[in-house]
Amino acid sequence: MSIRCTLMAALLSLAWPGLQAGAAEAPPTSAGVRAEIAPQAQGAPAWHRVATDPYDLNNKQDALAFGSATTGWYGNGTGRIYRTDDAGDHWRLVWRHPGTYVRALDFVDADTGFMGNVGPGYFDDVSDARPLFVTHDGGGHWTAVAPGNGVIVRGICAIDVLKLEGAAATIRAGGRVGGPAGLMTSRDGGATWQGRDMGALTGMILDIHFVDAATGFIAGPSTTARVRATTTGSSASRVPASATPPS
Repeated sequence: MSIRCTLMAALLSLAWPGLQAGAAEAPPTSAGVRAEIAPQAQGAPAWHRVATDPYDLNNKQDALAFGSATTGWYGNGTGRIYRTDDAGDHWRLVWRHPGTYVRALDFVDADTGFMGNVGPGYFDDVSDARPLFVTHDGGGHWTAVAPGNGVIVRGICAIDVLKLEGAAATIRAGGRVGGPAGLMTSRDGGATWQGRDMGALTGMILDIHFVDAATGFIAGPSTTARVRATTTGSSASRVPASATPPS
């Protein structure tokens, strides 16, 4: 799994046909239209819009994950989750819960996955205070995860499922946009969780990615650095700030 873009202006799918450079088309005017959105260098992969339901809240989808090469999900702030079983050619609504802001998704496989909810107090019309959910039937039903021990995390903006030898070794969920920064960690497949205050390192957690059992990264804004590195999962250190100005 690669680091996901935290703010997607539109849900995109990577396609590989040999399209000619400069063959950009106008954006789709209705759902169901696929269009190249930018000129491509000769032989380079081309990005296409994927047919999705019209969605105007913040003009973006918020979460995207695949549990296999063909089975994936996306979600948004209206409390909707959609599923594809044909690598993104078609999507169907599988879950809807008004008041929940679906901000993060990650899956262990085609059946078991986790969903993060921003929680109340940042976006309008968000009333669900439960930060983390789990599904065992491919997204059809979601159950709130028990808070566990340690700090109570108010909302989730990023989830990372670290797989070792095909199994979920560690699951981490962090948030949230607007703060406070907190991290939930499970080392038993999601059965139990430990909450941790991350406010000493960042004002909020917007993305998480671990490359192995010892080393990973979280992304979040502050006045001194935008990205933090985490080693062993229990101690964390700052990565030198880039020259990129805050956005």
